[in-house]
Amino acid sequence: MGEIANVTEYDVKPEHREAFEALLGDHARRTLRVEPGCLRFDILVPRGASATENPTRILLFELYRDEAAYREHTDSDRLASFRAAYSDMLADRRIVLVDVT
Repeated sequence: MGEIANVTEYDVKPEHREAFEALLGDHARRTLRVEPGCLRFDILVPRGASATENPTRILLFELYRDEAAYREHTDSDRLASFRAAYSDMLADRRIVLVDVT
């Protein structure tokens, strides 16, 4: 099995946009620093018509070396703490997990 990518779309409550972006940025930096199996962790902010359509949407792109590296991340206490910290900040969240070919 090869690389695995996780694409997450967050719909953030407007009053929490700045705080969520800061929290997500911190989580991204920590993940890249402590998880060698995490190859990329990019925060994507829509622009143009997409931003106008939903100004509180933030996307996340994570790339992992393999299934084991992805599981290390998803099973981490750090991820559980991150999710608990943002639980009241979101209106919705969608995750798409894909194999990279």
